[in-house]
Amino acid sequence: MTLACEGTGNTIQLIDEMVSQNQAVLEPFINVGDDCEGQVGPPTGSLSKRKRRRSANEDDLKEIEIMKESFDKIANAIGKSDVVPKPKQECKYSKEDIFPAFEEIGLEEELQTEAYIYLTGDKDRIETFFACPSSKRKDVLL
Repeated sequence: MTLACEGTGNTIQLIDEMVSQNQAVLEPFINVGDDCEGQVGPPTGSLSKRKRRRSANEDDLKEIEIMKESFDKIANAIGKSDVVPKPKQECKYSKEDIFPAFEEIGLEEELQTEAYIYLTGDKDRIETFFACPSSKRKDVLL
């Protein structure tokens, strides 16, 4: 490729761009008289680099397209899904219900405070305690 110096205000920018893209290699500039032309030829091996770069870019684009399709499929599946998480239900039983239940099952008074602290430490324990038949509740605590 031959570049003329006259009438081109952005020649340096053009050369810089070509060098950065490996389309040209700068060779020593020999000024012969008033003739202000220099030969800039394609570098050896740059064509194969461009091909490798192009194939890498094509591979990247293929991967991006595959990922895009996968995300689209996931989004469609989520959109079509009718599964809605159920909000966690509040405990049906309050802490005030515990001591009357202890009396109902005949739990000794000295064990009631410890059993109360144990049950109120976790809402699931209260649910489990009250879900049992009255005859088995004492066994759950001991």
